[in-house]
Amino acid sequence: MKFGFKEIVNTFGLCLLISTLQLAHLTLASTEYKVSLRHREMRQDLNILVDEIRQHSAFSGLDSARLKNIERAVDSILYRYPINITSDKFKAEVLKLIAMLNDPGTSINAHIQPSGILPLRLRPLGDTWLALNEDEQLLDPEHPYITHIDGIPLSRWIDVSLRFVPHSLRLSTSQQIQWLSQLDMLRAEMGLPVTDEVRLSLTDNLDSNIQMRLAVQTDAWPKDTLIIKDPLDIESSAALINITDLTRFDTDPLALKELQLAFTYPLTILDLRAVTGNSDRLLKLLVSEFAGPEQFSGNDEASRYLMALSQYRRSTDFKGDLLRPLNFLPFDEFNFFEQIQFSDISQTINNENAARFGHWYARRSPAMSGVNTNKSKVHRLALVIGPECREECEWIAYVAKNWPRVTLIGEKTSGDLGKRYSFNLPQSNIEVRVTASIAYSARGELLSGKGTHPDIKLPINETIHWQGLVTLLTQEGRPGENRQATVPELSLKQVETADWKRSVSNNLWSPSTP
Repeated sequence: MKFGFKEIVNTFGLCLLISTLQLAHLTLASTEYKVSLRHREMRQDLNILVDEIRQHSAFSGLDSARLKNIERAVDSILYRYPINITSDKFKAEVLKLIAMLNDPGTSINAHIQPSGILPLRLRPLGDTWLALNEDEQLLDPEHPYITHIDGIPLSRWIDVSLRFVPHSLRLSTSQQIQWLSQLDMLRAEMGLPVTDEVRLSLTDNLDSNIQMRLAVQTDAWPKDTLIIKDPLDIESSAALINITDLTRFDTDPLALKELQLAFTYPLTILDLRAVTGNSDRLLKLLVSEFAGPEQFSGNDEASRYLMALSQYRRSTDFKGDLLRPLNFLPFDEFNFFEQIQFSDISQTINNENAARFGHWYARRSPAMSGVNTNKSKVHRLALVIGPECREECEWIAYVAKNWPRVTLIGEKTSGDLGKRYSFNLPQSNIEVRVTASIAYSARGELLSGKGTHPDIKLPINETIHWQGLVTLLTQEGRPGENRQATVPELSLKQVETADWKRSVSNNLWSPSTP
């Protein structure tokens, strides 16, 4: 086939058109994969971040000092990066900025480049930390404790990692471990070189120390969210249900039947460590089974009709039904007696920045859905909770805390009770989420950001052994006993350096011996 002048021009034009379309596609999609941001782009995103927090964050509305601290930190970032900033470093700076809100509901969603994480598991033991492998065995049984990473004391790594954690969550063991594992991000924060290898310093806490080098990994290990049962141990006195979605009890009859069957056991254990959803069906079921009429009688008059009040940050972007998905209703949808309590509670709340928030909304007490008056029931309930027990799960833990036949185990919840608000930073393509509403108890006490403490403190990021858990709850849950008394002996793994292998005591994380 012969090509003339016309064919050559058309072919050239077609190639030019294809190249133009590909260039346009790369230009439009480039925000997601930018390696770095120019100073102007960084300034634009940071200005948007500050403006959105100023207008929509409930926690900045509670305390103006939080926003001022963020504004000062933004000025520092713009000064330290006068030309450009890498996308990974900018993401880390955004994480530190929103942590200053002390808002447990904050998070970001961004395109994640492969980043090095610590190739070991850390487990706190008193004032020390154990270094474990993926199978939760010691990296070196003769030197169980880790003291340095890359030649830097572990205490320094802990201090730096806390910059990314809201202040109210800094005592959470699982949160500390989560952020300590972000090796490359913490290296960049401390100005250390990012390499494919990490150097660990291990000790026996006596007179022997060793150095160990491991390859840095980029794939995170799966979270330990299971309570492990023995293969041959059929426990007839207790039932375990792992709940991940609260809406299942509204739509799945089998899930509801399974839960009701679990209530027939002497002990029911519900694992709520990773639950999602805002359905209040589970809360109502638990109230009818475990609350008892005395919980909502004269002994607790403050919550007789209403359980809590809430306000959202005043903004033109928010509508009056914003809190309805969280089971909060406006004043005019309550009856006469509920409105009296509504008014009494709202008048006791003293918020110096009340003008920044909208109208009050309230949530009915679950007692109004009907409490089981059968006092002969003796079966008990245990709820496994932690920082990821949020929104409706928070209310379950809060309400069940004072029931005599219920025990909370795990870590303190985060106090995440509000409505989320999301916005995008256009240049970095980072989605930021903050909390737009705050909640108060029926006594007018601020609940948002406070969280509910467990009765038995246990790290939730480790595998819990079934037999030890059932034994602990059976021995612990007698009325009138001090429910914190057995915590130190049962929640910490004892390591004796003289002969570690023979002196490790049985505990919740290792099978009990016959």
